[in-house]
Amino acid sequence: MIRLVIVEDEWILRAGLIHSIDWASLDCVVAGEAGNGKEGLELILKERPDIVIADIRMPLMDGLEMISAASDTYRFWSILLTSYSEFEYARQAITLGVSKYLLKPVNEKTLYETLEQLTEDIKRERLLDKLLQRVQDTGVSVDDENLQVHMVKDDPCNYYVEAALNEIYENYTRKISLESIADRLEVSSSYLTRKFRETTRHSFLDYLNQYRVIKAIQLMGTGKYRFGEIAELVGFSSEKHFYGVFRKYTHMTPSEFIKEKVSIVMTDLDIKEK
Repeated sequence: MIRLVIVEDEWILRAGLIHSIDWASLDCVVAGEAGNGKEGLELILKERPDIVIADIRMPLMDGLEMISAASDTYRFWSILLTSYSEFEYARQAITLGVSKYLLKPVNEKTLYETLEQLTEDIKRERLLDKLLQRVQDTGVSVDDENLQVHMVKDDPCNYYVEAALNEIYENYTRKISLESIADRLEVSSSYLTRKFRETTRHSFLDYLNQYRVIKAIQLMGTGKYRFGEIAELVGFSSEKHFYGVFRKYTHMTPSEFIKEKVSIVMTDLDIKEK
């Protein structure tokens, strides 16, 4: 569950934000609300939410000051609400790591879509954070048995999703796509796309790339291959593509990852043993 807090000095707007969004469908819960920046800072430090939605102009402490102060303690994602006249000022504060800027009055659909994107990013980062917590100083090693993985299924009887997952496990070294799998299964690609995301909470490409990165880490642990060879062996089109995807999911280059001497055991993740 993703936790968030809302800091907005106008109570009617704050109530509107709280009650207009279907938080459950986003796997989110509102952990608290505050009416000014000072209270908001105290709330953030107490609740340590994943997401903070805040107005830029508030009494006692504005949204930028609040986010800056809270960010000194721990990392979170933030959505800043701003009027048109304040928008350029808000954009100048990009160094604070504000994730999104939304113009007031906030469009409900835009806010929902923004939160949807942000929650996907958070879930993906959580997955890699859990994976990288398994750090040891003995070198890079990965247990192959733990790499035969699949996502927890909300719909275990979905034959098409199962077939797509098996395609990843068996043919991740090749060029594969959800569209080609859908054609072979004689089902529409839009249906398979929807069912795959509903079941795994990931897109097909996102899942495929995560699996390839995990397999790449296994090969890196052997010390037998150059990065260009690893890229080819796990199905990336080029070494440059491999570097980009690897960094996206681990926030490190392959070289930096090796230097960290990471030992990974795939347990208690969003990815479960097969």
